[in-house]
Amino acid sequence: MLFFVLLHSSKRCAFRTIFVSLIDNSMQFELTNRENISHNSLVIDYNSYTVAYNGKNYGTIPIKEFELLSLLASKPGRIFTRSEIINAVWGREVIVIDRTIDVHIRKLRIRFGDDFITTIKARGYGLNDKIK
Repeated sequence: MLFFVLLHSSKRCAFRTIFVSLIDNSMQFELTNRENISHNSLVIDYNSYTVAYNGKNYGTIPIKEFELLSLLASKPGRIFTRSEIINAVWGREVIVIDRTIDVHIRKLRIRFGDDFITTIKARGYGLNDKIK
């Protein structure tokens, strides 16, 4: 299913179409595995919704960042497409603009470092499986 959002620009009096999300029903990832995740020095605790990395406790982080990080950490080294991320973190009932994912990825990189998340251009994102 392909969603489009039409935005009206009052200054230009024109309509723009923004690509929102391509949802492939065959690729569903659910964040149902609620066991704590530990990968090298990254620890994600579902009981307290806290994250620790490299010996530093980051405490609770915003819920969507937590869910995105949990998804990426569930399979370190695997690249998740934007569609897979949207389905797993926001669900199929919500319309999410692609830039939303970029913003959350940027916030995670600011918090944990640039090499923390791998980007494959035109493919998606993944947790760097070589993090210390």
